[in-house]
Amino acid sequence: RLWHCSIVLARLLASNCEAFDGTRVVELGAGTGLCSLALAATSSASIVATDSDEAGLALLQQSADGQGLRLATAVLDVCGDDSLPEAAWLVASDVLYTPQLAQAVARRCIEMVRRGGRAIVADPGRPARPYFVAALEQAGMPSSFRLPSQCFAGGDARLLLVHIEGEKSVSAFPAFAELEG
Repeated sequence: RLWHCSIVLARLLASNCEAFDGTRVVELGAGTGLCSLALAATSSASIVATDSDEAGLALLQQSADGQGLRLATAVLDVCGDDSLPEAAWLVASDVLYTPQLAQAVARRCIEMVRRGGRAIVADPGRPARPYFVAALEQAGMPSSFRLPSQCFAGGDARLLLVHIEGEKSVSAFPAFAELEG
């Protein structure tokens, strides 16, 4: 299922693709992998899409291969103890569903920033967002969400939090015209 949040973030990433050129990007909770696919199609970044769902990752890899896009997939439990794959960027879209998951995503953002990388998290205002923000603030990290129009314009923030209006499921079938425009 595609969610509005991932569509908006994928467009934001693609329209700023030069920021990712020549870097390695890891997407947390990739799901359908729209953000990873968008970056693979528009940048020279090395992409690693992660999720805990092996079957979903297999479908994502099949989709990338079918489009001639280069990206890797890896099973990663965001709440687990395994380290993030080496990368310059962490990207996550609409993953703040539960307090435990929100705190784990914050921990992963902190991990990325502390190793010198950058993180982008997009969220439509899920109920667990306060847990994410609290974990970031406890670590001394900025925690204000911005609208997409306020993001990337020459900015070099280490942690970019994007508020995406709306949380509707757009389609279970991405080929539909509702994804246009």
